Amino acid sequence: MRAVLLLALFWLLAGCAELPFPPGDLVPLGTTEPATVVEKYQRATPEKFSQLNSIVFEIAGQKFLGIGFLDIDRTDRTFRVICLNPMGVKLFDLSGDDHGTTLNFAIEPLTRFGDIATAVGNDIRRIYFGLAPRRNATPRVGSRRITFGGGVPDGYQEHVYAGRDGDLVEKRMYDDRSISWSVGYFDYQEREGKRFPRGIVLTDYRGGYQLTIREKEQPVEESQRAD
Repeated sequence: MRAVLLLALFWLLAGCAELPFPPGDLVPLGTTEPATVVEKYQRATPEKFSQLNSIVFEIAGQKFLGIGFLDIDRTDRTFRVICLNPMGVKLFDLSGDDHGTTLNFAIEPLTRFGDIATAVGNDIRRIYFGLAPRRNATPRVGSRRITFGGGVPDGYQEHVYAGRDGDLVEKRMYDDRSISWSVGYFDYQEREGKRFPRGIVLTDYRGGYQLTIREKEQPVEESQRAD
């Protein structure tokens, strides 16, 4: 049902898809302590930000393109996302937190296919929240990456840090000993002392789809987010 819902959504996002991101540089991490890598990344992660993104959804060999306006507050763990098709038609507007997601608006065709708020909200939380491993996670230190793994309510989760700045490059969730979903973070840029991945790829192995997010150059203006 989840894959059917998301396919119905992105069927409305007619457009051409973009290529995936190249992998980031893997460099020796030296003798850096695992906890220090996580602490440094957390300090460099913005608590609040807004972005204008291109969105590419791929399922069953089909690719669809849209535009998303995103507001994230990691302190309060809240978010808002507005999605348009390439012609500027507003498809949906939703907001949420740890307790659930509220659908503020959706065009009528989307409402026929089930709970879009839950489907999109879950992916937003996977991507933008929980960027640090839990305290019970055990680090595995390699020459070019550090992987933290530990049990969580939904299964077993891993956080992978790598690169010159020790950025989070991947999150992975396992269920019943097989991978359920993963999020890759690419092309980190630094602005005002904070680091942002300009590219993100979420792969849902259960649902059979992939979501690619690319930050657009222009800033998100308040007037653009108006109803």
